[in-house]
Amino acid sequence: MTERQELLEEAKALGLKFAGNAKTETIKNAVASAKSDAQDEAAYVDAGGVVNKPTPPTEADIRAQLEAEFAEKLELEKKKLTANMEINMGLKNDDAASNRVVIGQARLKARREATKLVRVNVTCKDPMKSAWEGEIISVGNDVIGDIKKYIPFNTEDGWHVPQMILNVLESKECTVFKQKRGRDGKSVNEPKQIKAYSIEYMEPLTQDEISELARDQVARQAID
Repeated sequence: MTERQELLEEAKALGLKFAGNAKTETIKNAVASAKSDAQDEAAYVDAGGVVNKPTPPTEADIRAQLEAEFAEKLELEKKKLTANMEINMGLKNDDAASNRVVIGQARLKARREATKLVRVNVTCKDPMKSAWEGEIISVGNDVIGDIKKYIPFNTEDGWHVPQMILNVLESKECTVFKQKRGRDGKSVNEPKQIKAYSIEYMEPLTQDEISELARDQVARQAID
């Protein structure tokens, strides 16, 4: 019996059917695959002949696993950053009091930099927020804490915004759709990522402008 005839016999026993002109290599690969599947199936059959093959993970299961892995990696990175910060600041393990002082000073410096006010005019380019007059932005981390501010859009005189919030606004993106003619001649919407905010940096107010602003606010009873 030739190899092809043997393969055809095995294929028949496995319930496989082929056309008369099927290539021998094709039959061989199909038989091998079917045998492998049968062996995998047999591995999950218990003594009673019941197949206990595990259920494939759902999309939610996969997502939860990926989130757990990401959280683990993030925690590891935070530990590395903390260790590097301690090394860069020259902390000494044998002087806990001095270490606390150095860390406190570093945190204070970082908070001052993050909360530094910058005069800007913010324009929102997100089509989903076209009717908004402004937006509450909240940012924070373990070192600075939380900062939450209302940021008005399109302010002619500018608005003073904390540096940490500006950093977030600079990095945000949104999706817009631009009509494009497809191959069939019909218009299709093509997505494109753009900056969600346009930020115009303005000169700081002079002392005279600050005084005038204060008088105006008092007159309008905006402040006490």
